[in-house]
Amino acid sequence: MDNLKEECLRFILENAPDVLQSVTFNDLCLNCLAIITESDDLRHVPERKVYDAVIKWAEEECAERDIKDTAQNKRDVLGEALYNVRFAHIEEEFLFGKICSDKILNSDDIVDLINHRRNKIPLLSDKLNTRKRFGQDLHRIYRIGRVHNQRLEIPEDAGISFQSSADVHLFGFGSFCTAAEPSGVSVKVYEEHVCLLDTFKTLAESQPDSPHIGDVMFDKPIKIRAGKTYTVVELSNKPKAYLLKNGIPKATNKDVTIVFSNTSKGGYTNTNRGQIPYLIISLK
Repeated sequence: MDNLKEECLRFILENAPDVLQSVTFNDLCLNCLAIITESDDLRHVPERKVYDAVIKWAEEECAERDIKDTAQNKRDVLGEALYNVRFAHIEEEFLFGKICSDKILNSDDIVDLINHRRNKIPLLSDKLNTRKRFGQDLHRIYRIGRVHNQRLEIPEDAGISFQSSADVHLFGFGSFCTAAEPSGVSVKVYEEHVCLLDTFKTLAESQPDSPHIGDVMFDKPIKIRAGKTYTVVELSNKPKAYLLKNGIPKATNKDVTIVFSNTSKGGYTNTNRGQIPYLIISLK
C-alpha cells in the first residue's frame, strides 16, 4: 500500500500543472493538500499557480462548511498549509498585487517579505519558506551577443525559431524592457505551424545580471520535443528600448543543445540581432 501511495504522489508531482487546475484537486482532504504542496518535488508549475490552487481549495472548503470565504476563514481552513506556498519565490508584481489585495497573509508576513525582497534582509518568520523546489530547475539558454540601447519607434512582431537535441520543457523566455513601464508582450508559441499558445504577459522585474531584460513566464510549461521546430513570437505593448546584436546560433547546457534559426514570423529579429535574448527551459 505504501508503494502505491508513493507512485500516486510521484504521478501528481510530475503532472502538477494539470493536477492543480483540476476540479478533483478541490475535493482533497487538508492532509492530502498539505502533502502535495509542501513537497520540494512539485514540478513544472510557477509558485503563483500553487497559491491559486491553494486559495481555490480554501474557497471550496468554506462553501462546504457553509461559511463565507473571507480572508480570515480561508486562513482558518488552511491552517499551516497556507505556508506551503513559497511566497519568497513568487514574482513581486503578483505577490504585492494579487496576494496583498487578497489579504490572505497578515501584515507582519507582508512586511517581512518586502524587507526580504527589497532590502535583502533575512526572513524573520519561520513559517515563510525560502527553499526553492527541486522541480524549478530552470535554465536560461542565451542566444545573446551584445545588448544595445536603441529605441524602436513602433512595436512590431519579433520571433525566433529553435530546435532542441532532447525533450525539455519551455517555461518562458527573456524580453527586453520597453522605453516606458510597465513592459508587456503579446506572445505566440508554435510547434511547426500549429499555435500552442496565444496570450499576453507582463515582464517580471529585471535582475542585476540582466538589468534590461525581464522574464516572460508561461502559466503552464510547453513540452518541447527533440527534433521539432518551435517558434516564439512577441509583440510589445510599447516601443522597445534595447535589442541584441551578434547573437549566437547555438547554445549547449548540460548536454542539451538548442539551435536557433530565422523565421518568417520574426520581423526584424533573426539569429544575429533583435529581440528574445534567451529561452527559459527545464532540462528534467
